[in-house]
Amino acid sequence: MLIDPTFLVMNNSAITANAFGGPGGNITIIADNFLASSTALLQASSALSTPGTIQIVSPENNVAGSIAQLPRAFVDASRLLRGACSARREGAPSSFVLAGRGGVPPEADGYLPSTIAAAPAPALAFAHLDDCAR
Repeated sequence: MLIDPTFLVMNNSAITANAFGGPGGNITIIADNFLASSTALLQASSALSTPGTIQIVSPENNVAGSIAQLPRAFVDASRLLRGACSARREGAPSSFVLAGRGGVPPEADGYLPSTIAAAPAPALAFAHLDDCAR
């Protein structure tokens, strides 16, 4: 198996090429950035034969100790939200007013409204064909 991404991040994940009777598979990873957690699993084994190979072609990326832990209160979202919504203000509920279609486009399978109508539009019936019957 050949995996050739720009980034490969393995966190609690596994890539396996295992076999029972024959030789184990081969895993080749060619990545510009390869990060694997201590719980990631790369395995190419065989129960009854020779194990496979695992080859990783990637620059050394040892980020242990170089990543700072962010504070729990990283961003105060309440300062960024506007107070217009009564749910955020714990006030009276707001209202929803329906005032016609306005600038909303018509539905894809609906009629286009016309300001000039000589007679009422005829009733149309649409039949839906079962895709399995074809």
